[in-house]
Amino acid sequence: MFDDIKKAIQDAKKGKKMATFHFQILLNAARVRVVPPKVFCEQIGVPPSYATEVNKMLAVDDLMGGGGRRII
Repeated sequence: MFDDIKKAIQDAKKGKKMATFHFQILLNAARVRVVPPKVFCEQIGVPPSYATEVNKMLAVDDLMGGGGRRII
């Protein structure tokens, strides 16, 4: 999972990296949820401060019904 997310973010077009980061968290929410946010950030190579964004996107997933539901 980590490598796939990291690659998706790296391959994103300029100006779309943060959106891709958020989208990947939503797509993989069920698996991301079991990893501490700072560890997740470390594994995908983003600053630990992004842990706040991870928590926000997991909260969005909760509002959408949880479990990394299919959003597309």
